[in-house]
Amino acid sequence: SAPATCLLILRAPAGGLLSPRPAATGGGGGGACGELCVDWEGGLAPLPFAWRRGCTVALRNLVLVAGGCIHNCQTSLCYALAPEAGAWLRAPSLLHKRNVAAAACHLGGAWVVGGYDGRAHLASAEHLTPALCEAAREARAARGDKPEPAEPGVAPELRGWAWASAPPLLTARSSLGVASVRGSLYAVGGYGPAPAPHGAGSPPTALRSAEVLHRGARAWAPLPPLVEGRSDLAVVGYGGHVYAVSYTHLRAHETDSY
Repeated sequence: SAPATCLLILRAPAGGLLSPRPAATGGGGGGACGELCVDWEGGLAPLPFAWRRGCTVALRNLVLVAGGCIHNCQTSLCYALAPEAGAWLRAPSLLHKRNVAAAACHLGGAWVVGGYDGRAHLASAEHLTPALCEAAREARAARGDKPEPAEPGVAPELRGWAWASAPPLLTARSSLGVASVRGSLYAVGGYGPAPAPHGAGSPPTALRSAEVLHRGARAWAPLPPLVEGRSDLAVVGYGGHVYAVSYTHLRAHETDSY
């Protein structure tokens, strides 16, 4: 599919709740099959580039798009949208170029995990946590150190932010799903090197493996494998559980949960 520059927003009514209503009898109108009192809205500022496969996460009052593919090249670029202002801001770049990575809001920061850099599937992970960036800046000022040099082009209001390395995954993977649940970050499925006993040189495959990074841990821990390998999946935390939903060649919309 062609890369996109447009953005749509689905606004809930006052109070933040989606209210049911009778099914629509005519054409058009908002809602899923006329069942919800919501409508997609256009007219927001377009992305600055034709962009595909970047990962998106909410961070404070911003919508952050990180990495992906621009002009058929993997990128580390990041942009942030302030929805109320309707403008995109250049955000600090990722530490590594990564396409088809996954992102989640975790412990007050944006975490970007895995991906593909054009040569290999990635195990690396990184996070942008504003509170930690601000604390580090204050500590440097208290010591009398010079401020860290700002990346050229970054919006002035975001120049104090920076990505930091996080513990690497146990298994390199792209097209994965991630979710933050009760202080732990889960990485599930994806596409990557075939596990043992196939050995090095085996073609990449949809992965059954999953792993978790608990709060304060320095390494990811393995989880029980999925029922079958899944890539390009959606992962969400709800009610203390992690749900992984994907399409396979056998059955559509399968779900695993932890």
